[in-house]
Amino acid sequence: MKVTFITGNEHKAAQVAAWLGHPVDHKKVDVDEIQSIDVAEVVRHKVRQAYAIVGSPVMVEDVALECDGLDGLPGPFVKWFLQSLGHNKLAQIAISTGSDRATVRIVYGIYDGKEITLFEASVGGTLVAQGRGERGFGFDFNFVPSGAAQTFAEMTEAERQPFSHRAQALKKVAEFLANA
Repeated sequence: MKVTFITGNEHKAAQVAAWLGHPVDHKKVDVDEIQSIDVAEVVRHKVRQAYAIVGSPVMVEDVALECDGLDGLPGPFVKWFLQSLGHNKLAQIAISTGSDRATVRIVYGIYDGKEITLFEASVGGTLVAQGRGERGFGFDFNFVPSGAAQTFAEMTEAERQPFSHRAQALKKVAEFLANA
């Protein structure tokens, strides 16, 4: 099945193509993001809207940063927290609770007009108060996955692969698309 990845972020589109091992059509489409702490519910809503606009099979993603000290917040609201506070301030607020632990959760959704299929992965780790690295976006500068010594933004794509929530979920996507 051929799908169009709905994103306005060129970096995400390039990562998806690299991890799927082939070029991926992508398109920026404005869809409403519902207010829900459940990232899968957000994806279901976005993928239905994207399909209605594009008219052919689509794939969307959403990511959540669940900070232990903030009882799972900001969750899927991380985009707006980052826009408002910046990555360092968000990490500092979370760490100030006494816990630097966090989980990054990603959900991809594919909708062919009949059925929505979700692909989820997560990785635990810790937050650092001052961002490090030059690669990545968002909270990548402050998130150190469990088992690593570097933030995602300090890692090359090859170094990041074994720890990446995105890579784990895209492996499931690739298997699905190969059999669709």
